[in-house]
Amino acid sequence: MASNQHQRYAKAMMTWGQGYALFHPASDVHDQAKPGVCGYIDDSGLWQSIIDLNDKAALKQAGLAGPGVTVLKPAYFETWGPKYTDTVTESKAKAEAGVAAGIPVDFSTLLEYRATSGFAAVLLCGDAVKLTTYPHKDPFRRWAKDNAQKILQMCGDVAEHGFYVMTTTWSAQDVHINAWANRANSVTIGVKGSVPQAGTVSGSVQYHRGGAVGGWHQHKAVGDERRILFFGGLYFKFRRLRKSFREVAQEKWNGTLGDDEGGIFLVENGGEAYEVESHVI
Repeated sequence: MASNQHQRYAKAMMTWGQGYALFHPASDVHDQAKPGVCGYIDDSGLWQSIIDLNDKAALKQAGLAGPGVTVLKPAYFETWGPKYTDTVTESKAKAEAGVAAGIPVDFSTLLEYRATSGFAAVLLCGDAVKLTTYPHKDPFRRWAKDNAQKILQMCGDVAEHGFYVMTTTWSAQDVHINAWANRANSVTIGVKGSVPQAGTVSGSVQYHRGGAVGGWHQHKAVGDERRILFFGGLYFKFRRLRKSFREVAQEKWNGTLGDDEGGIFLVENGGEAYEVESHVI
């Protein structure tokens, strides 16, 4: 049975308002995790790409039209302090805690993170975080509605997992995540410099990750590669309809029942019918 840790992480990180948090930060190169890509998250919490809407050759090969004219906004960089799930409290720690965690004395500020429930996690980035985004979701929303049936034919797993179209990503090259499930445990971080506040675009700060209960998991990018921390965009959830609920005129099912954000539409594939509900993330 697959662990649901990635789901708990994503839900508990929603407090930051930056979209879906990836417990296993995907690569923008090897996993094709970037704005304009359609894909899904599997049972293990891994990003699986289906089609890159920026790739005209791939779209042509798949028999798909593009979303129209879309232009990325200029990239924007921020320096982040530690981000943690809404099940964690942050407080200043005493010097003894730093010694116990093996943190050098020149990291004069010590931060302690404790769980308030059965799951907790802390995200720490060792470099600047990059925001990459398209300014408008609507071209991608319309594309997904027009092509949901084709996507289902290309990748049957979306019937279970649904699919996403990324329009925004927050990424870094040096990513560390620590997760634990025992409320009696805690994580201590040493800070040299000032902890950046939300929205800071630059700053000189170093972190030392103390020895911790679950251990830090590093996700290191290679070369120009980046690791996706959060992504925003559109999510399309499939629900198989019972035969007793099906309409006779199935050839008309590829329309929409609502064309606003969060609208519902119907698709049919291989004798199965699905209600598809769209969500903004």
